[in-house]
Amino acid sequence: MQAEVLIVGQGLAGSLLAWHLLQRNTRLIVVDDQHRHSASLVAAGLINPITGKRLVKSWNVEQCLPAAMNFYRMLETQWQKPVYHQKTILRLFASQQERELWARRRLQPDYQCYLGNAAGDGFHILQSGYLNTRDLLLGIRDVLRQRGCFIDACVDYEDITFHSQEVRWRHISAKRIIFCEGHGISNNPWFNALPLQPAQGEILTLKVAAPLPKSIINSGKWLLPIDAQTAKVGATFQWQPLDSIPTAKGKQELLDACQRLCPASPVLEVLDHACGVRPGTRDKKPFIGMHPRIPQIGVFNGFGAKGALLIPYYAERFANYLSGSSQLPEETDIMRFAADW
Repeated sequence: MQAEVLIVGQGLAGSLLAWHLLQRNTRLIVVDDQHRHSASLVAAGLINPITGKRLVKSWNVEQCLPAAMNFYRMLETQWQKPVYHQKTILRLFASQQERELWARRRLQPDYQCYLGNAAGDGFHILQSGYLNTRDLLLGIRDVLRQRGCFIDACVDYEDITFHSQEVRWRHISAKRIIFCEGHGISNNPWFNALPLQPAQGEILTLKVAAPLPKSIINSGKWLLPIDAQTAKVGATFQWQPLDSIPTAKGKQELLDACQRLCPASPVLEVLDHACGVRPGTRDKKPFIGMHPRIPQIGVFNGFGAKGALLIPYYAERFANYLSGSSQLPEETDIMRFAADW
């Protein structure tokens, strides 16, 4: 079987890259083992343009947020069902100093479209919401299956061989292979030198006794209302262990957070307890580009907890590059780590 591009991994990064390549009539194959604990399937898909203790804009939000909104709305139009849900975030003030910082930030012209009014013990963040990641991934998988370009399999690196003009895996010959493996890249023999900083996180889906607020509530942890009496709460954060096994400690930490964030809505039932590993990076920017010594292989990875915001923009940029119509964005090109190889 011949392909121009072989994509390994069908999380959010691999899915959106595949979508953009299909729009360019690229012959491609996507290989994924449908691992249910992958970070993309576990993630709540939050988009938050204002982050951190210093209330700073998310990196490159001016370019990435419009691209994300345009992409998700396009999918909704094609599929005739919602994909992205716009919700304001009510961020609770952590201190008087944070309240004063918010007041100063609101006076900055480039922050005014993201920072809303004060509301009780917090303030509203605008242009925020969440992506229904699971439905999006399943929808794109259906498209790939219909086009005959999805393979349910696990890729063994030892089965990959390189030739002068192509790379081969099993019965597939491709001009390029792109790894979109999330934190699995740490085991990839060609890209494990990249400075990945993965972190494990757990999320609960809960049924509560009383109606929930309409806004996402954020104060260290976050609470995301899905409907009147269903919410997700997250997320824990730890460097070790890096596995997908939910823990009793993580569950209790999140139940305590739910009680703190929304005391008027007692928990009736834990509907789901999920765990995944975020593929963060040392400089907080994604890994995009081709290997410096093996030009047939590339990587599209390292979006951490901001995949729903960043991936639509950079998937289109990388698809343009793979199609030969533009250069890689310099700020995300893995050649910034060339000295590590």
